[in-house]
Amino acid sequence: MEQKELREALIKALNLLPEKYRTVFVLRDVQQLSIAETAHALGISEASVKTRLSRARLKMRDALVPSEVNISQNEGVKPMARIRRIDESRDVSAVRILVVEDFEPFRRFICSTLGRNPESQVIGEVSDGMEAVRIAEELQPNLILLDIGLPTLNGIEAARLIGTLSPESKIIFLSQESSADVVQEAINLGAWGYVVKTRAASDLLAAVQAVCEGKRFVSGCLSDLLPMAKHMPPSCGK
Repeated sequence: MEQKELREALIKALNLLPEKYRTVFVLRDVQQLSIAETAHALGISEASVKTRLSRARLKMRDALVPSEVNISQNEGVKPMARIRRIDESRDVSAVRILVVEDFEPFRRFICSTLGRNPESQVIGEVSDGMEAVRIAEELQPNLILLDIGLPTLNGIEAARLIGTLSPESKIIFLSQESSADVVQEAINLGAWGYVVKTRAASDLLAAVQAVCEGKRFVSGCLSDLLPMAKHMPPSCGK
């Protein structure tokens, strides 16, 4: 999709949102206010902001990518929970990665970028928070690249469950969220890395390499928000 077409599609999708969802989406995702600042501006609770934001993002995605939803429905699979499995027998020494991202074009970009690293292998793709938990438990990947703004269950809550069901899996959050409170919460959960989506082209492979060497990684634009961990015993891969 060309930039002009994408801009027009975004405006159209935004105008289709109910006002209470549209306002939260604009304040949080366009103006980049924090959850607390958005709640204060609207006079609602932070929980309400998170709920409305999740629903707004879901509606925006449905409006922008209707074909994927229709395909999923035709195949009898729940929309937003489509999974593509990869043959795990190709390279048993590679770092086994599960990609969790609900926006298909960006998910393709992630997988394409990872494909440039012969030492990593994408073993699954998931577009839904609850499915991420289920597939992580089933596949027990070495590494999970996890978005935060996911349908059915956000990435933060998914990470809590994954930590119990697939405790050896290391998590790198890959998100557009860049507020201090969200980043700090993600790191406090035990995430090994946090990459801002706008920096993915330069940071993604570096983050994967660092984490698999037992080091923490945070995009440079976030480095002032939290202390960087020095060294951790490497356990990624076989």
